[in-house]
Amino acid sequence: MLAKVGRFFIGKSLEDQYILTLKRMVSFQHGYDISADSIDNREKIFVRGYGDYSFRINDVTVHDSIICFPKRFLIWKCSAFEDVTIPSLISFEMIKPTIEILFLGCGDRSRKRLDASITDYFRKKGIVIEQMSTGSAASTFNVLNAEGRNVAAALLTCKPNLRREADIKLL
Repeated sequence: MLAKVGRFFIGKSLEDQYILTLKRMVSFQHGYDISADSIDNREKIFVRGYGDYSFRINDVTVHDSIICFPKRFLIWKCSAFEDVTIPSLISFEMIKPTIEILFLGCGDRSRKRLDASITDYFRKKGIVIEQMSTGSAASTFNVLNAEGRNVAAALLTCKPNLRREADIKLL
């Protein structure tokens, strides 16, 4: 078993780490296969809970908006519905095989509709975007992910998380 520290693996030579990094870069350029078993054979991602400013993903608490794939999740730098744009969702276009449905969780309630140009852009790429509350999007993602469907979720926190770098106190 290797321990990952930052970008490096303890127990691997620098040459092996470099080759692994190159393989990841090449695979990302050609699309990243989210359905393939990885070396560490990761378990499926499930949203176990959510609050006003955070999510519980499997056994990890995240204090930001997130993007969920079947076996991986990422921090998403959108903090409010107005931040959702084609560039903020572009990572879903690069995933292979193509995501069938992207569940967009828009906080507690969203009376606003996603811009039609965004849904049209992704529909042409074969991705359907379903907009709903964050709780509904997380629950629906969990059910379809458990069934083995190729789905993803982009989940905004229920209340806009407007933390700024200036708010962080340095030690």
